[in-house]
Amino acid sequence: MPALPLESLPEIVRQHVDPAGAKGKRVMAARGFAPFSPEQMLLAYHQLAFDPNEKIQALAKTSLTTLPDKMLIPPIAKLPAEVLDAFSYTFNKKEHILEAIILAKAVADETIKRIAKGCSESICELISGNEVRILRFPAIIEALYLNPAARNSTTTRLIDLARRNKVTFSEVPALKMLLEDKRVIAEMEKKTSEVSDDQFSKILQEGAAEDSAEQAAEAALTPQERKRKEQEERRNRGKKKKEKEKKKGSRTAEIDRMSISERVRLATLGSRGDRNYLIRQPNRLIHMAAVTGPKVTIKDIISWAGNKSMPEGVIRYIANRRQFRRNYQILLSLVNNVKTPLPEAISILNHLHINDLIKLSRNRTIPHQLQRAAKRLKEQREKRRG
Repeated sequence: MPALPLESLPEIVRQHVDPAGAKGKRVMAARGFAPFSPEQMLLAYHQLAFDPNEKIQALAKTSLTTLPDKMLIPPIAKLPAEVLDAFSYTFNKKEHILEAIILAKAVADETIKRIAKGCSESICELISGNEVRILRFPAIIEALYLNPAARNSTTTRLIDLARRNKVTFSEVPALKMLLEDKRVIAEMEKKTSEVSDDQFSKILQEGAAEDSAEQAAEAALTPQERKRKEQEERRNRGKKKKEKEKKKGSRTAEIDRMSISERVRLATLGSRGDRNYLIRQPNRLIHMAAVTGPKVTIKDIISWAGNKSMPEGVIRYIANRRQFRRNYQILLSLVNNVKTPLPEAISILNHLHINDLIKLSRNRTIPHQLQRAAKRLKEQREKRRG
């Protein structure tokens, strides 16, 4: 968001904002005392936010944010894209001003996309109404899809619009898969769902609260306490799992009532508990949405890589991602998991320590070809050491 070129500004504004000009004029403009029209005043405030003098910057920002709505909102429609983009940051908590920015003719598609990522439900609805812009810049659909405030019915409508207009997506794997799956397309055309927008929103909110509480509790632990907790969790994994499943029985029942497309979105946006439930579902769209979602952590991947109940597609995805193969714990979990495809498992052996190769060569739960390869590599290393 750079300052506008001085030559693009009206003469009277240029005289009051030029960094090489008189400081007194810039101070006068920053305080709102210059003889400007409302539009010129907003241009001046934007320019002075980049002034080399920090006091003038602060004055301009204060004057801008304390302007009454009747002086601020009407001229927004005439502002250039750079200023609208800057104002969308400044007024990101003021919905009535965001509405004016979204409706302005010059507003950039990228600005709308960024607003769509974190705005309220009402702003999502306003953005989704401009189908011409959305078809021109489909990344806005992706931003709305990833915004928990956007209604499911709205994102479903936009996905259908994209499908009918042969639009493609590039940033959200789940959306790309939704457009390609004929079964989901047929389901979306029928518009059948047993879960309302409000119920879906409630599930997302409850999951977010769970995640926040879990993260806060985790952050409060010392390294020693965290290690003890992880050891305890490993010892009591089966018991804890049954307790959690009993506690979340009504929640999972509600998830099971969702359509495939709704479960795909929940797998993308939901809590850690939701991902852990949905990733075990046999439907490829659902479990792949869970493993490729933006909220997935290394902790999730470590847990899934060694889980023998994971769908093969999940294990294959983890095994073929360079960023996950840098983690030794993930590599070790993958080679010990019978679900890992043999070529991927054998390719991991070269990265393992000799002690782990010895253990693998004695592990009878893995394919005998992998056992033999581990033993052969172990012997080669021992031979080289002499």
